[in-house]
Parts: sequence; C-alpha cells; structure tokens
Amino acid sequence: MMMKIFRHLPLLCWRSFVATEYTFTVLAVTVLAATERSRSAAYRRFFANCLLPAIFVMLSVVEAFPQSLTNTAHIKNDAGVYIVCPQHFTNNINGNIQNDGNIYVGGNFINNSAFNSGNASNVKLNGTTQDIGGTSSPLFNNLIIDGSDNKTISIHTSIADSLVFNANKVVVTNQNLILLPNATIAGADNSRFIVTNGIGNVVKKSLPVSANFLFPVGDAINSYKPAIINYTGTIDTFTVRVETGVSPTTGVDATCVQNTWVIEESNTGSTNATLNLGWNSTDEGSSFVNSITTIWQNNSGAWTSIAGTPGSISNTPATEWYHEATGIIDFSNVSNRFILKTFPPPIIIKQPVNDTTCAEGLLNFNITAAAMGTIIYQWQENCGSGWNNITDDAVYSGTTSNNLDILNATTSNNLCQYQCIVSNESGAVVTDSATAIVNPIFLIHESVEICYGDTFEFNGNSYTTEGTYYDTLVSVNGCDSVIETSLIVHSVYSISNPQTICSGNTYVYNGNTYTETGTYYDTLISITGCDSIIVTELTVNPVYSINNLQTICNGGSYNFNGNSYTTEGIYYDTLVSINGCDSVIITELTVYPVYSISNPQTICNGSSYTINGNSYTTEGIYYDTLASINSCDSVIITELTVFPVYSISNPQTICNGSSYTINGNSYTTAGIYYDTLTTVNGCDSIIITALTVDSLSSEPTIIIASQNPVCSGTQINLSVADGSLGTGATWIWYEGNCGSSQTGTGNNIPVTPTVTTTYYVRAEGICNNTNCIDITINVNQNLPVSISISTSDNTICSGTEATFFANTINGGLNPTYQWIINGAPVLNANDSVFSSSTLSNNDTISCSVISSEACAVPQNEVTSNTLSIQVTQIVSPVINITSNPVFPICQGTSVGFLANPINGGFNPSFQWYVNNVYSGSGVNFTPNGLSNNDQIFCILNSTLACVSSSTAQSNLVLATINPFPLVAVSLQKESCYGAGDASISLNITQGKPPYSIFWDNVTGQNNLETLSNLGSGTYNVTVTDNESCSIDTSIFISQEGTGCLFIPNVFSPNNDGKNDVLYVRGGNIQSLIFNIYDRWGNKIFETNNQNFGWDGTYNGNPLNAGVFVYYLKAELYNGNNIEDQGNITLLK
Repeated sequence: MMMKIFRHLPLLCWRSFVATEYTFTVLAVTVLAATERSRSAAYRRFFANCLLPAIFVMLSVVEAFPQSLTNTAHIKNDAGVYIVCPQHFTNNINGNIQNDGNIYVGGNFINNSAFNSGNASNVKLNGTTQDIGGTSSPLFNNLIIDGSDNKTISIHTSIADSLVFNANKVVVTNQNLILLPNATIAGADNSRFIVTNGIGNVVKKSLPVSANFLFPVGDAINSYKPAIINYTGTIDTFTVRVETGVSPTTGVDATCVQNTWVIEESNTGSTNATLNLGWNSTDEGSSFVNSITTIWQNNSGAWTSIAGTPGSISNTPATEWYHEATGIIDFSNVSNRFILKTFPPPIIIKQPVNDTTCAEGLLNFNITAAAMGTIIYQWQENCGSGWNNITDDAVYSGTTSNNLDILNATTSNNLCQYQCIVSNESGAVVTDSATAIVNPIFLIHESVEICYGDTFEFNGNSYTTEGTYYDTLVSVNGCDSVIETSLIVHSVYSISNPQTICSGNTYVYNGNTYTETGTYYDTLISITGCDSIIVTELTVNPVYSINNLQTICNGGSYNFNGNSYTTEGIYYDTLVSINGCDSVIITELTVYPVYSISNPQTICNGSSYTINGNSYTTEGIYYDTLASINSCDSVIITELTVFPVYSISNPQTICNGSSYTINGNSYTTAGIYYDTLTTVNGCDSIIITALTVDSLSSEPTIIIASQNPVCSGTQINLSVADGSLGTGATWIWYEGNCGSSQTGTGNNIPVTPTVTTTYYVRAEGICNNTNCIDITINVNQNLPVSISISTSDNTICSGTEATFFANTINGGLNPTYQWIINGAPVLNANDSVFSSSTLSNNDTISCSVISSEACAVPQNEVTSNTLSIQVTQIVSPVINITSNPVFPICQGTSVGFLANPINGGFNPSFQWYVNNVYSGSGVNFTPNGLSNNDQIFCILNSTLACVSSSTAQSNLVLATINPFPLVAVSLQKESCYGAGDASISLNITQGKPPYSIFWDNVTGQNNLETLSNLGSGTYNVTVTDNESCSIDTSIFISQEGTGCLFIPNVFSPNNDGKNDVLYVRGGNIQSLIFNIYDRWGNKIFETNNQNFGWDGTYNGNPLNAGVFVYYLKAELYNGNNIEDQGNITLLK
C-alpha cells in the first residue's frame, strides 16, 4: 500500500483495528512542519484522537501497534511537534530517529539504533513504571521524569542539556547516567533523585569550576544521600554513586553513617575540592554522634579523617544533616571512597605503670596518647575514698600534662592509685590505673637487758656497759633502717633464808624438798633475769600424841578444845607445844541410842484409849517416856484417831403412785423415816428420810391468738385456754415442731412471726409431760417503702429553673409526699414532681413519703436521698498574659508567653496574635523570631457555662529586644613558643555601652579590651553591655613551632609559695639535661624532667644563699639543639 500525505490535505488517522499487529507501509522520508498555530493545534488534536505516534509523515516501513510505536525506518520530528506514545516507544535495528520536537512516552523507551536529539528537543517519561533500555545508548537533550512511578535505566544514557525531575526517581542500578559538559539537573530533592543501587554512576562531564554542583543520589528508593562538589583546578569528569554500608570496614562501623560515597575524577592532580555530604538520622550507626562527625577518605585501603571542624549542620528539607570538608586534592581510583564518621576520642598508646620510691623520694607516672584536635590531660588520685582530680602544688607537678611527678612522696601516698583522663573535642578516655609504692625509712627503738659480766652483740659490735647505741641497716626495700639500742646491765644477788619445821613436815623451796636439819643452797632467776642465790638454814622440832576415850547418849554432845562432837567416831584435836609443834589429843567417842516407838490407835466418838496409866478420849498424838539399859530414854508415840457417829438428812420426792425404798424399807406416803447403818469404821450412821409425793399435769386442748392473720414482724400473744399443771410443771412453747425449737414458757407468750408459722405447747413437769397442741399463724409479707429523687442537672446558672423527680417503691395507691429544701418543708410541695427557679448555691433538696400500703415498712414517713445543687453565678472571663523572661530581652533569647485566665473554665482555648496576625494556640506560646516593638495579645475562649461573654482579649505586651554586642578580635601570636608575648585586642560595637568584659582564665584583667604578655592557648571572654546582653567568644592563640627556653637567674626557696623551686621554663622541649654546680664545681642537682625543679637543697639539706652555675642541654621537637650555661642566685 502506498500513500503520500501533503501539508494541505485533510488530517487522517491510522488506527489498528484489533489488539494484534497491523503493518502499514508508505513511502515517506520527512515529517512536514506545521508552521501555522492553527495547524499545530490540529496536529496535537490529531495525536490525541489517534493515540498513535503517527503524524503528517512520509513513512518507509512503519509498523504500528495500538498505543505503541516500533520504528524500523527513519523518523524526523520537527521542533514544536509532539509525538505522544501512551505505551512503549521502540527504535528498532535499522531505525533512525531525529528528534527536534517533543516525544511523550507512557511505556518503556527502547533504543536499538540511532536516536539523535536536537538542542531544543524533549523526551518526557510520564507513565507508571518505565525503563530506558535497548542495545544502543540514547542521547537526550532534555530528559523529563514525570508520571506516577519510578524509572529505571538498563543502558548507559546521556543527557546534553538537562535532567528535569517533575516527580519520582531514576534507578540506574548497573548503568551510567551521563551528564554532558553543559548538562544540568533541575527539580531534584529528597523525593526526586537518582538511585545508585548497583555499580552504576552519575557521570558529570566537565564539572563546573568554583561552583557547587549537586549530585542528587541515594542508595535506595527512600534513602536520599546528596553529594555537592565545589572544586578548583583543571576541568575534569567526575563519577558519583552512593552505596549501602561502610566499605571497606573501619572496624568501628557503628560510629559511621551506614553509607559509602564513591567519587572519582578521570584526571587526577591539580584539584582542590570542597565536598558536602547529606544524610538522615535513620542512616546513623548505633554509636554515631552527629555533633562530632567528619568526612573520612579511604586512601589505598586506609581510612583517614579530612581536616575540618567536627559537627553537623541541619540540612532540612533536603536531608536532616550535612557535613562539609575542604582541601580534598585526590579523587583517584585508590582514594575515591568517602564516609561520614564520628570524630574519634583519644587513643592511649602507652599506659602508666606502677612506680616505687623511698619516703621523701620522687614518683613519676607518664602516658602517651594520640588524638585528633587538642588533647587535654587531667590526672586523678584514689587513696581509698574514690577518684579525685589533683592540681599542681608543692606535691604534684604536671597534673594537666602527660607526665605526673609526685615530689617528696610520703607514706600517705603508698598504695594510692593514679590515672589520667585524656580528652579532646570528641570525648574522654581513662587510662589504666598505676599504683604508687612508697617504702618507709624506719627508725626502730630496741631495749636490751643483760646481767653483769655478760656481752650484747649486734651488727658486728659488742656492748658490755649500760648506754644507748645506734646501728644503720638497709631494709629489704632498699631504704634506711636505723636501730637505736638502749642497753641495761642488771646486778647478781646472794640472800640468807633461815627456816624451822616440825618433825614429819617438809620445807619446799625452788622445787627442792627438805625434811632434816641442815644448810641448803638454791639458785633463782631475779626479776631482771639474773642469778639470786638463796642460803637456807633448816631446824626440825618434835611432835606429841595423847588417847582420850568418851561415851554419850544419842542427842547429847561431847565438848573438847572448843569443839563439840555429837556422833560416834575418833576425833583429833591439835594443841601447840612450847616449840610451836603439834600435840595431838585422840578422842574415841561412843554414842548410845535413844528409842522412839510408833503406836497408832483408833476409837469411835465417845470411847477412850489407856497406856502407861494414861487415858485418852480425843484425837491427837501422845508421848510416854521409859528408861533403856544404858540409861538412855525410850519414847512411846501414840497417834489416836477418833471416828465420828453420823446422822444424815435424806429428803426425797416421788410422783403420786410411786414408792421410795432404803435399807430394805419401802415408803409410798409422805412423811419422815429413820434407818440406822454401820460405817466402814464400825461406827453408827442414822439416815433421816423426808418423803414428798408430787401431783400430775392434765392435757390442754385450746390455744388462743390475739390476732391472726398478721403482717410480717407484728407481735401478738398466744395463750393456753384449758388444762392444768402438776407439781413443778410449766407450759413449754415450740415453733415448727413439737419439742424442736423452744419459743417460750408460761401460759401466755408474745411472738413476732415474719412468715406463716405453726406454734406448739405442752405441760412439762417432774412427774409427766402432756401431749402438744398447736396453732398456725398466717403472715402477710411486709412491703419495704423507699424513695429516691433525681434531677436533670445538678449544676445550673443563677435564675434557671431546676426540676426534681421522686421515685417511690411500695408507696401504695395514694402516697403522701413532702418536698424539703435545706431541711425545711416546702409549702404546697406535695407531688412527685417539684420545680423551683429560686434555688441558691449548695441548697439541699430531699423528699419524704408516707405509704398507703397496709403492710408498709415503716408505717411512718421515709426520707429520700439528698441532692446538693450547684448554682453558678454569671461571671465574665478575663485573661492576662506574661512573658518569661520579662522584656526587655536580648536578641536571640527564646521567650515564652503564659496565659493566665480567670473564669476560663476547664480546658479553655487560646488564640495568640502577633501584630494582629494569628500565630498559635495553647496556654503557653513561644513565637518564632520576634522583632523589636512587636505587639502580642491573646484571645480567651471560655468553656464555662455561666458567663456573660464566651471570649475575652488579654492585655497587650510590647516586645523590647536589644541587640548583642558585636566583638571583633585581632591577635598577635608569640614570637616563639613559650615567650609569653602574645596579645589580644577586642573591638566592641553594637549593643548599649558601657561594656563589662570578663576573661575567665586570665586573673586580674577584667574590663580590659587589650591583653598582653600572653602565651599560646585558648582564652575565653564574655562581653556584657549595659542591657545585660552577653556574648561569649573563644580566642585561640596557636603554638609557634620554635621553642623559647628561659631559666630564671634568681629564686628564693623560703617556703613562702613564691619562686620556691627553680624550673627550666619554655615549651616544645623533647628532652633536656639540666645540672647545677656550686662554686667549687660540685654537682649539687641534676634532672632530665622539665617538671622536676631544684628546691635549693643538697642531699635534703637547705643550702645557704649564694651564686651557683647551671648547665643546660636541650633538644626541641622541631629538631633544634640548645646548649646554655649561666649563673643562678639563691636568696633567703
């Protein structure tokens, strides 16, 4: 089929007839331009109607599908013309497309052949999920990303002019998105960017010099990680992508943002770049601290930090944070990986070790640390009560350096522990602890005693005479031990000891026993440990013995020599002879017995007992005495018992017709009867019986009730109408069953039944019980009366009518009501409903009722619950607002406002206005960026029901905001490190003078704008104007590389705390030798520690005032060597 279409022919539309392929072949080579506006509009309407990418063309082999286009020939799309392809756009092999106009694609863009773009052409991807693919890399002039879903690139793709993001992302995976030299990116943000989730890169040809260029990249669909490069040097090509994870690992990846940026340039060298990387908090590792972050670069496998100030800057809305590093000179393929990592804390390279010294010696602890930034040292001591910071003084030196000296250590330092806190801008680490061992210098006092003629030997010396001797030893710890010996010499003694004993005795002395007359010698040790000889002269005197026979009766006694003896035996009494020895009297005593005979006897009352001529009639114990053969007494003991004769009363009762029997006799009639019996002791017992005969009860037949039926709980009387009671009998009443539950006794009883109940009665007595008779009492249940009242609203406004309702239970058909206010009845208020509009606050309302029911309980009035009515007066809402702090304030000070409502009710609402513009809500209000003279007020919306108006406007607060002082700093560094000739000058403007100036680390220099004679270091100053607006400024004077050494030529070690120790002054010293000599050339002091100075002593003894010579040799860290000598004057 051949067809030719010209510019002025009617518009035609080719459509596919069904969903399968149809091929139209025409002869054509050029798409004719429609220059007239009307024709261009016609063309666009034509495309919209056809929904096919076919326009006024001369086509050669065009295969057309419904809503898609596959080209195998040549298409030229002129400027201003639109090709709209709702589905796939395919440029197949042998196809050739020259696009100078616009192509809109709703499906995939597949390019397998030549696709050329004019410098004003556009291709827009405006479908859902779309891909740029094929076998031939396309070149777009302007590529527009639009539609409702993300796009992917499956082939390297180039852009000549611009990549425009209207929506969504572009996912490059393993392909490159190439931006030619003039290409830019527009519309990118945290929802529209390029996802580099593989090895594909964003490539920028000829990156602009000295201008920020944004690479809007991210490692995932929802993870935006932009990179901005600004560099100087030779124009070059940069490739950028961002990867998930830290690669290669740092070993502490938890301190990093969990991404790696790969940034590489094609030609290395001559580059000096600034790199800006962005991230969000969710990307941070668990130990990452964004306030101390830096950018790190991997150089040949090793991560190093790029110099710069640690920290993070808010980057919203693009990302939460970004960090910028400068001075990057290498983006080669071995230095192309960048990460964000927390600025590291110091690293301890050398830990402190234990140190040992003698008392009054020197202890030294030192460490080596490495860190980024400024290292700060602080030594701590723990002597058992916890760690405490120490400062330089007469004992401690170098407490804020890496080298700590403890001068003149004492035993109080022994076993104390020392550690150092090492910190930088990132944080602090604590070293291991080291222990101080201070061995004492011993002075030992010894006391030694010897006997006369002996010798004491010690340390090679022999001592025989009394006195004090000193010997010096070296202890096991190498320290002196001085032994002071006090020697005492004791005498030797000889003592006479005359003694006498009696024959048969012994004399014992010093462990020896002596029995014969003679002279004996014993040697003892005296109290001092020396010999004492005891000379004993012993005399033995004789002893005598005499027999003495005696007798007594039992109970008697024999007395001799002051002793009394009562029992039989041999007794020895010793008397003293004229020589003082014993004379023994031997008494042999015989005791004859005295007899006692028991004689128990019994008689009946009225009889007698006779013995030894004595007659006894009453009960008791009687004694009769006889004489024995040895003339000693025999006693007869009679124990006499008298048994009684009994007369016993025996009252008895029997019922009529019965009999009583005792002692074989039977009695049936009333009377008194006597019967005699024999007791167990053989004596008489008389029984006296008084007999009584009782009568019987007769049967009852009728019970009378005072009321039947009754209401539950009503008391009635029951009585027996007939029958008689026998002797001792009683009417007994029962409830329920006869004989089960006793209710009462007597002829007439009261009962109060609560349910229908049967009662029983019978006569119960000594002789008989009658049969029960019964009566049933019918009970009607009581109806409990109750009343409660309610109201529709317990809280009303003043003057509003309130209605109350009474709810009665068991009130009957015609109950009687009475309403009560504050305890007083209300006149004519006798209905179940009551209304009033005159109530006052806290009035109490209740109601009483009397039921009309017969069995109502109670029968009198019942009172309801009480309601308390809250009557609220009509009030007006008021609001007052205050600021905190109170104006005036300083610029930048955060100020909050508090609404103080009166009559606002519960949870009122507030509307805040700044300069009559609504700016916030809530009881608290913190405005953003107030300016001087702004006006603030608040509208209160009261939630109270009883108000005259629901809204109120507050007072007006005028914001008075004063500016901060502005401080400009000029400084002069030290001429050399340690010279102390640096200076700082302040130029203060803005704010309200006069100004107060406070230097927090310079003594006595406050309110000075210029400081001189300063060393290197950080100086902090606070400037406050007349409105109390303050600004803090930190000024850092960096160290000079060249050190200054200085040795004072005069010092005065007089312990006044001033110039007591001579030190080598200055810094940058790596090592030194410092010696001091007296005028005769004797070395009296030496040290290689700058922090260890001379205190004017030699061997611990203070030297006199004079002139001494010093020699100094020092090596500086910059490699310079210094030798110096001179004179030092010691003053007192």
